Amino acid sequence: MFKASLPLGRIAGVRISAHWSALVTVGLFTWILGVYLSGTGSAVIVWTTAAGGALALIACLVAHELAHSIVARHNGVQVQGIVLWLLGGVSELTDEPRDARADLKIALAGPGTSLLLAAGAALGAGASALISPDGPVTAMLIWLATVNTVLAVFNMLPGAPLDGGRVLRALLWWRGGDRLRAASTAARSGQTLGLALILAGIAEVILVGQFGGLWLVLLGWFLRSAAQSESVLAGLRHNLGDTRVREVMSTEPMAVPVDWSIPSMLGSAAAQTKHRVFPVVDAAGHPGGVLAWSDLAAIPEPARPSTRLGDIARHVPAAAIAAPDDLLADVAARIILRPNLDAVLVVDGRSAHRHAHRHRSGAGLRPLRPRPPDRRVPQGRPMTTAPRLREEPQPLFHDRREAGRVLAELLAHYRGDPDLIVLGLARGGVPVAWEVAAALDAPLDTLIVRKLGAPGNPEFAIGALTDGGRIVLNDDLVRAARRHRTHPNPGRRRAFRRAAQCLVRARCRGVLPRHVR
Repeated sequence: MFKASLPLGRIAGVRISAHWSALVTVGLFTWILGVYLSGTGSAVIVWTTAAGGALALIACLVAHELAHSIVARHNGVQVQGIVLWLLGGVSELTDEPRDARADLKIALAGPGTSLLLAAGAALGAGASALISPDGPVTAMLIWLATVNTVLAVFNMLPGAPLDGGRVLRALLWWRGGDRLRAASTAARSGQTLGLALILAGIAEVILVGQFGGLWLVLLGWFLRSAAQSESVLAGLRHNLGDTRVREVMSTEPMAVPVDWSIPSMLGSAAAQTKHRVFPVVDAAGHPGGVLAWSDLAAIPEPARPSTRLGDIARHVPAAAIAAPDDLLADVAARIILRPNLDAVLVVDGRSAHRHAHRHRSGAGLRPLRPRPPDRRVPQGRPMTTAPRLREEPQPLFHDRREAGRVLAELLAHYRGDPDLIVLGLARGGVPVAWEVAAALDAPLDTLIVRKLGAPGNPEFAIGALTDGGRIVLNDDLVRAARRHRTHPNPGRRRAFRRAAQCLVRARCRGVLPRHVR
């Protein structure tokens, strides 16, 4: 999330780092606390105590986030680290909890820790009051207890990405069993909460004349933006589902040696491909970074013959390294890849060989490999009455991506159309649509639908439910299904009756009942 961060060390195995904006937070709290402690002692003692109190609050923020991270790791969620920044701290989790119980535990760990710290500070203030009731240390501990309490209460507001939003998501997920709906509800609540904070801050500035309202505006803007990102991420996870990285990666990436010069690469087969990002590997095949054509173009022409690819290759962050069995949604969620510039390296645990795939904006991860020869759709054979041995049916295409490449050739006349957009039905239609969009150089979007199966044969679709709650049915298939109402098999009649009831309820509620999901 924050690239320009300074590592501070590790606590309980969790990496702690600080963004430069955290210095603003320390300075701000030192000033606020110094004003609050004014008159409790000499200026040197007051400001020294204020600085110590500000650092103690930062330590409390670290403890808050550390509680999230430790509980997350205990529940099988990988933690990349903790980053301190302008508005507090962020626990960078590389994936999501697998169930609602773990989600609830992780969310409650932070506010619970803040309340414990507030209680500890209050006890410390009571002990300090016995020695110096009006001293700066006592006042500082009271302030610290108050701020930790406010921090716990504020974080429990029911809106993502606050801890209260996580609690709301976990409870809705546990109650309804629909993770996407729970995440979307928490995200919408977070957007509403952010808007309310923005309006409250503006009102404070205009009506009261307190410029402290700008802090509420900044906080509200952050909450609203983060909540919107949460909503998009929830849709992405639902779209990709249980798709693994191995299902979309290339097993034969086109890599370039680290000791090549720029003219060597320009004269190689890499220049004849459509790839724009390449892994740079050493003699043993270990990747040392990634390289894009734009990186080569940035080097002045006189310096290109003496410039090695390893000198200009860009480092691959740890978040951009994945295992073949990782969920594709987790990989896509933990790193932002710039179109035609960055890549993800997939590491096979049994060897040092790594694979790479390219990212296209709005379309997900795209493998980096030379395209195999396109296979045409087999032409139909004339029917014959001669007896033949029974043969296993052969698929028309090797996979969905190959089907997409064939379809793209049939639609090649649409290339260059400024109004062209490719739509893919999640989830199986997305790989096909990706190939079409890539070949036609068109934007790609997805439609989230839920299949409505035929009575007695749920795998055979007779319609779909869109994300807006609209039901689309194939009238011919529905009429055929209705004939089962008079079928002598009572079980088939009951199956059709249950399906019809589900469709009626779905029209009324806009969503499918839980038992038919």
